[in-house]
Amino acid sequence: MKKIYVEDLLKACPEDMSLKLFAGRKGVRRRALLPEIQKVGLALTGRFDNLDPRKIQVLGRTEFSYLDTLAPKKRRQVVSDLFAKKAAAYLVTCGNTPTKEMAEAAEENGAPLITSAQETIRCIRGLVKTLEEMAAAEVHVHGVLVDVMGVGVLIMGESGIGKSECALELVVRGHRLVADDVVVVKRLGDGRLVGTGSELIRYHMEIRGLGILNVKELFGISSVKTKKTVELVVELVHWDDKVSYDRLGIDERTYAIAGMNLPYMRMPVTPGRNIAVIVEVAARNHALKAQGVNPAVELDRKLAGRLTGKMR
Repeated sequence: MKKIYVEDLLKACPEDMSLKLFAGRKGVRRRALLPEIQKVGLALTGRFDNLDPRKIQVLGRTEFSYLDTLAPKKRRQVVSDLFAKKAAAYLVTCGNTPTKEMAEAAEENGAPLITSAQETIRCIRGLVKTLEEMAAAEVHVHGVLVDVMGVGVLIMGESGIGKSECALELVVRGHRLVADDVVVVKRLGDGRLVGTGSELIRYHMEIRGLGILNVKELFGISSVKTKKTVELVVELVHWDDKVSYDRLGIDERTYAIAGMNLPYMRMPVTPGRNIAVIVEVAARNHALKAQGVNPAVELDRKLAGRLTGKMR
């Protein structure tokens, strides 16, 4: 499993989690994190049996309320014993300010002390989600990922076939670019495949004859998205008169990425064919199928019913 350190986590967490390093900076790369969170709880009473130092240890309102009931001398001893375990990190939530004893113990033991203004439960959920994404195995796919009507569409095809041009027209039509050229796909524990772009070229796109474009600067923040669950794969292919393409949409095809099978369609490209519009409709149709409505299957059923009735 990929090793994750506190320093990496602080960079990866969304801004709305408001994570800040309060003390213990020298320990941000000392111990790798497990993708799990643990509340300190009984450890404040001297029960360290279940405390796993590889996990982030959380001190929320309950823990602070308990510490407030202790005499100053006892509180210093409790905090000292807790930080002596040198956990991967200690997290203070709910906007609480770490005590002087906590800051001193964090520095002394080289244990990162982090703060967050978020409520404990919400903060834990956000951390677990971020840690799972960071720990997930990743594959790099050559293509373009676009958020079309809430559906993550991965557009693939050989170089020069028009993937980026298709994605650009989708952006102009109001959809959102996630990644161009190289899509980094991670498989999460819940089975979802989440795609994002390389940090170096994020939100940039190459259009032959035009050059490199910064989509975010050209069309605004609403035209881009940092990451998106991949739900549909569309492969652009050159039209071949000898090939029989799907005309009904009844047979479901899949494309495997990181061990997961995703709905897949091959889309022939010819001059004058508006591929962006077809991709948009494909995304709409996929969303409709997710709701249990399949127009092709319904039409086939009606036709079969008519034929059966005539035969009688």
